Amino acid sequence: MKPKINLGDSQAVEQASRLFAAFHTVEQLTADDTPAVMRPSFSRLYAYVGETDIDAEIEAALAADVRLRRDYRHLINKFSVPFVPRVLAADSGAESLREGIGCRLRFIPSTAEPSQTYVVIEFVESTNETTSTLFLCDRFDNCQKVSLTAEQGGKVQLLLDNNSDLLARLMDKDIEIRRSL
Repeated sequence: MKPKINLGDSQAVEQASRLFAAFHTVEQLTADDTPAVMRPSFSRLYAYVGETDIDAEIEAALAADVRLRRDYRHLINKFSVPFVPRVLAADSGAESLREGIGCRLRFIPSTAEPSQTYVVIEFVESTNETTSTLFLCDRFDNCQKVSLTAEQGGKVQLLLDNNSDLLARLMDKDIEIRRSL
């Protein structure tokens, strides 16, 4: 049975209009109104691997799309070199150490601020090219891009909060660290 509305009955039309307006408002309030993340083109992703700057839109797309992360990881593997492979990790007590291919990462607790840690990246092998970007990749193709400041005397120094995700990933022996070419 379909209800019939007499269009000549102004009260029924007004009531139907209020009900539709209420349903429309509820629909708008409960709808997932987060904007859809645009998938960057492959050429844009390719260019992003070589850039030092971090693009929030691309990072959001990577977080939302497993296939895009896989493509990104393949590009990283192609246009970077292993820096600290997953299997090379050591801990030497108060000052932690990760040694890699041509580099050493030292983690030194700050004496001035106990809630912070210095990360000193030492480049053991001298190269003509400076490393400006690191990629920290886990086994699920989640890769974090880290822009480095200019190296001085073969070293780059970062000061990170002890509870930062970046520090945890740098210290995690299951994270592979790669450097840009």
